[in-house]
Amino acid sequence: TNFNHAKKKEFDIFAKEESFIHLKVPKYKTNISIKRFYSHTVFAFKLLKFLIKYGKNYDLFYSTVPTSLSALVCILYSKINKKKTMVDVIDLWPESFSVMLPFSRFTKYFFAPWYLTSFIVYRYSDKLFAESKKYANYVQRFSKEKVEYVNLGIDIDLVEKSTLEGKSLINKKNDLIYVCYGGSLGCSYDFDVILYTLKQLKKILSLF
Repeated sequence: TNFNHAKKKEFDIFAKEESFIHLKVPKYKTNISIKRFYSHTVFAFKLLKFLIKYGKNYDLFYSTVPTSLSALVCILYSKINKKKTMVDVIDLWPESFSVMLPFSRFTKYFFAPWYLTSFIVYRYSDKLFAESKKYANYVQRFSKEKVEYVNLGIDIDLVEKSTLEGKSLINKKNDLIYVCYGGSLGCSYDFDVILYTLKQLKKILSLF
């Protein structure tokens, strides 16, 4: 799309680059909003219109999930026109999204069509990738083909090399427990449980 999700504004760096085609979609200000869903839906329909007109020029389609609706459009078009579609699962929607809403136990019924759309995408894509082993194992249940996982934005060799060559030293005290967290500070992670567990652990250790 022409909308930069991270900065919540239109892209401008590729404005003069002919190799990029941006489909114009409505803007939204917050990640969890009706406007965002509307923007994704508009994109899916514009994508379908684009593929009907220009899809014959492409042999392979690459789509990320989210959004599952746009991935479904690519799969339907590719199946009808004997093309191939690769799907890269970078987040589980609506699974990870629904847990952030109140009454999350009941949202699975409300999001049933959304779940179905995602399951169809996982089942009928020609090739599936996922950003983590956990995601790969999850979507593997719906796919006949082996799901590969590629860690998002991580060069494992570089991490291992940096770990071995790193010279950063921390003067740790023996009576303290040091915890290092590497990851996203997103709402889908229950940090309250982590903090509660650490407090309970502190109480237990203080008994010895």
